[in-house]
Amino acid sequence: MQASEKNRGTATVALSGFDSVVEEHRRDFADAGVLLVRYDQSSSAWIDVLKACLQRYVQRSRFDFVVICALDKEREAFNSTRAVNLELKNILGLDCMTMDIGEYSGACIKLPRMGLVEASIISTRAIEIFSPKLLAMSGICAGVAGQSDIGTLIVADMCWEYQAGKWADKGFRIEHYDVGLTASTRTALNHFAAQDKGALKLKTDLTDDLKLRAQPVQFSPMATGSAVIASQERIDAIAEQHRKMAGLDMEMFGLYKAADLAGHDMIVFGAKTVVDLADSSKGDQFHRYGAVLSARFVCDAIPYLLKSQAG
Repeated sequence: MQASEKNRGTATVALSGFDSVVEEHRRDFADAGVLLVRYDQSSSAWIDVLKACLQRYVQRSRFDFVVICALDKEREAFNSTRAVNLELKNILGLDCMTMDIGEYSGACIKLPRMGLVEASIISTRAIEIFSPKLLAMSGICAGVAGQSDIGTLIVADMCWEYQAGKWADKGFRIEHYDVGLTASTRTALNHFAAQDKGALKLKTDLTDDLKLRAQPVQFSPMATGSAVIASQERIDAIAEQHRKMAGLDMEMFGLYKAADLAGHDMIVFGAKTVVDLADSSKGDQFHRYGAVLSARFVCDAIPYLLKSQAG
């Protein structure tokens, strides 16, 4: 099973009616990723185990796409998109809002808390439980002056964790490990974005601010870290890690890395709107605008990408 590309992620259950086999070899089976269950004709316990496994399979095959959000306001923004049948559900402990976009069904999962660790763990669980064809992230982020401005919608062309490295007497030395869009996903997203330059159709009822409406959709590097930053000095130091870095958030790298380690083909992308420049003037004035714009872009991109993959 482990040697098979197609079956490596398959849940496997073994049944044995021999007590000695179960007791002696349960750990061996567990090490191989197989659940060994004692079969007993006089008990229904083994049936309950099989039912639980089958229920997980049903949930895994349920969704075409999964979107990860860090904040309530980011998920609530999908109420202002063309997604329909939105319903809050607890699915195997995950805080989900199920939805339909055209012919595709999926869920938006809100993280228990903001941050890189939460995003990594929840993204991994979502992949394991739902096996989606597409995994995405929407929401808001900070921008880097000179590379982006408030209102810019950034598609994370590649991202990395800016905190990974070594502190020494001479300061911090980063270990730069990045993950990015695949060539096919980048091409498809470029074609999608080209259909509505600057996402103007998505902004029509959101703002009358001409400066906001003029901000582009751009494919740029984004850095991820666990702390909220409101310091120009700190953002400048992080921006030195990549000369074209345009955005800074707390979750994107976790999503990209979880998908990279998943071991099966899946469309993965993240798009967030810049709502501040991570300086002392940081506030929430543009949060709703940014969250809705990002949600609309992701919502419309999902069926486009899934159809492109199928075609």
